[in-house]
Amino acid sequence: MSSPDSSPLSPPIFQTVARLRAPSQRFIAVAPNGGRRVYADHQAIPLKPDELAQVARSCLERGAAMIHLHVRDKAGRHLLDQEAYELAISAVKNACGDEILIQITTEALGIYPVEMQHQIVRDVRPDAASLAFREFVDESDGGESEETFATLLNWMRLQGAAAQIIIYDTDDLLRFRKFAYAHDLDLKDTNLLYVLGRYSDTPRGLHQLCEFTAFGFDEVNSLMVCAFGREELGAVTAAALFGADMRVGFENNLWLPDGRVAPNNAALIAAAAQAVTGLGMEIGTATQLRTLWKC
Repeated sequence: MSSPDSSPLSPPIFQTVARLRAPSQRFIAVAPNGGRRVYADHQAIPLKPDELAQVARSCLERGAAMIHLHVRDKAGRHLLDQEAYELAISAVKNACGDEILIQITTEALGIYPVEMQHQIVRDVRPDAASLAFREFVDESDGGESEETFATLLNWMRLQGAAAQIIIYDTDDLLRFRKFAYAHDLDLKDTNLLYVLGRYSDTPRGLHQLCEFTAFGFDEVNSLMVCAFGREELGAVTAAALFGADMRVGFENNLWLPDGRVAPNNAALIAAAAQAVTGLGMEIGTATQLRTLWKC
């Protein structure tokens, strides 16, 4: 791997991913609930295991290869809990078998300490987990959190659990690149999720996408993009043209491209699938994604 100081001269990350994988294939993931929205936001937000299972099945039938799981307590509040995850995972597997890859979140949401974020991965031993780099690595602690995070990523690799690193902006990207270089992590095995915008910053989504293409890695295994609000489909479709996969769903967006409120998550998956096939690309399956992510 080259020095992180060479990043401005490195090939844009989207171009790199496009070269590494068949350019005619894209994977679609559904993020059906997140940790904040409840029934008052939309009656079709899935909060219970059986609801998550139903959403997983309907989204699978419309092209989803992966479901990104958040679980909730009885009051609908965000949870990082082994039993809750196991119940949800079991329900989804009963509904879908191995036809959809199940990814858990480790998001703290301002509730859980980083130690709990580490522990939930080790307790659940999921097929895949998303991990926000800025939540796990604190540059002010003298490198302790970096070492601990590198240990977790290595443990996941040995367990055959796919890590997807969440990057929120170009500062995160450059920090992660330096982290990977310092800890001799092979970027060819790295899966990233790049988040465009925020709940309060949706208009910057496409602008962020353009900024992001100015930075790069030597090699990356896979890149997925998600976006907030009504820009969601346009942003992830633009990213797909550069080689990225798509994550859509009620976690980040409740609207169809024409401005109508989507009836359910499956409608957003159907719109994403139509965009992929409209670009002349194939929709990848869970089996193909597991092969790519080695899980």
